[in-house]
Amino acid sequence: MCVPSRTMLQLRCRWILTEAAILVLLFGSVHAHEECDLRQRLSSQYAIATSVFGGVSLIICLCVGGIIFAYKKDKVSLRERIILGLMVVNFMYSIANLIPSQYYTSDCKLLLSHEKDVWIRGVWIWAKYAMVFYEIMIVKSSVLALQSGQVTLKWTTEVACHVACFLLGAIPFVVWCAKLVPQAHLLDLINAQKDHCEGLSHGNETVTFQCLNTTAIHSELQHVSGSEYDDLLTLLMRLWLVPFGVSLAIWIQSRVLYHQLLTHWNSLFREASDRWDRDHHMGRVEVQMRLFQLRRAAYDEIAGPLEPYVVVFVLFVVPSIVMVTDYCLNVASSGGLCAVPCEMVLALRSAAMGMVYFVSAEHRQQLYNVRELRQRITRRLCEACRPGCCLSSQLQAPGTKSVQFSNDLEVVLLQDAKPGCREEKA
Repeated sequence: MCVPSRTMLQLRCRWILTEAAILVLLFGSVHAHEECDLRQRLSSQYAIATSVFGGVSLIICLCVGGIIFAYKKDKVSLRERIILGLMVVNFMYSIANLIPSQYYTSDCKLLLSHEKDVWIRGVWIWAKYAMVFYEIMIVKSSVLALQSGQVTLKWTTEVACHVACFLLGAIPFVVWCAKLVPQAHLLDLINAQKDHCEGLSHGNETVTFQCLNTTAIHSELQHVSGSEYDDLLTLLMRLWLVPFGVSLAIWIQSRVLYHQLLTHWNSLFREASDRWDRDHHMGRVEVQMRLFQLRRAAYDEIAGPLEPYVVVFVLFVVPSIVMVTDYCLNVASSGGLCAVPCEMVLALRSAAMGMVYFVSAEHRQQLYNVRELRQRITRRLCEACRPGCCLSSQLQAPGTKSVQFSNDLEVVLLQDAKPGCREEKA
């Protein structure tokens, strides 16, 4: 019995995810260095799992963005443009998760320097804030659609909203880096000097005295820097809950509006039906019914398809709240792990949001058709670089008259055209 190609692709995807989970366990157990303490070994295993989840999320975000870009959905739908912007933010978030900043090497030291860790954490914070502002944009667009039946925004308004999401997310990033990067850079310099001193002979009393001073300064600076790192991260995470509360309130408002819309729709439909049977003419009630029809269509276009993204976002807020609770802070101060497992769970949020897009059978079909997807992406890139022309890699053999890319697109190759160019006809 032959297995269909689509089913085979699904089986391969499941096999890859299973192998990734096995690699997380094996690689984490192999690299759980015995000479390191339990906290460092657990931190390394969580860091590897977070990195794997970040890589999977990265691939899913690229798939979603590739489909929107290839089929030019961003040119015709506000909903698709919002999803594309959300995937860009999740792409940034996945990159930050992909780098195992909490992984300990064989000598029980962090894999990354303090300065690199600060920069990566800054990108993580930037993406996290930008994500919640995109959620506000989603729920606000849903409210507008339910109130007025509006499914589009002015071009300037929409561009301003996208830019605002990124710029507002960049504010905590700038604060974070401005506060901690200089300290992290100085700590790395002192740490390098400390390692250098440990390799020197201690026969020279001057060198020994200098090394003792370096060790003392390093210990004090590391304690102060670590304390400020944790305090500022906790503050920014708690401030992040403010825009999340705003998005949650607007989302509840949209659900109330939708409930009212359905209630009024049912009552108006019954009243209009009775009046039509009696008078056989259009009246005020019939006009209101048409308005409700427009609002219902706007819900089906904007609010309905975007609501699952809000639900996923709300569900994954739980680990973010746990990270800033007093219990988690007390566990971390006593040498335990609390924030690192929460970050591992949060690394799956981008993958979950991307998978929401593939709930649609149409989107899955477009993803499975790899050949057409590749051709569409290449063609759009070529059109952006050189309108009317395409790369020579897409040219067929000499003598070929046409190439069928899809059911609604035919490309005719001109025999006398320049290499790499072709003419398109509807």
